[in-house]
Amino acid sequence: DKNIFEQLDALYTKAFENDIYSDWITFKTNHEYIFNNAAWDIVENRKSDWLQEGIKWSEMSLKLNPDNGYYLDTLAHLYYQNGEKEKAIETEIKAIANFNKDNDPEIYQDLKNTLEKMKNGTY
Repeated sequence: DKNIFEQLDALYTKAFENDIYSDWITFKTNHEYIFNNAAWDIVENRKSDWLQEGIKWSEMSLKLNPDNGYYLDTLAHLYYQNGEKEKAIETEIKAIANFNKDNDPEIYQDLKNTLEKMKNGTY
């Protein structure tokens, strides 16, 4: 019944007591990364029976880091695979807007290509 931050706080407190993490930022970053990677595995392997869980995990990564273009891209893919085309397109547009194309121009182009495929139904 706890929200995501209460749950993470309880986990962090336990992990900190056991010297697993030295600070909150490292702990938070590790968990947002885990949530997104688990969700991306569902995208890559087209595990349709896990789509709802993947969407939940992806949304959790975005609660921890709402402007992350990679995480938004993951969620867009999941929405599309779940039959939510318009939601997927809106989310992919946000992913592109929040992605630093100078850091990784190849991935940036992949996001743009994915958006076009989603728009014209060839994804």
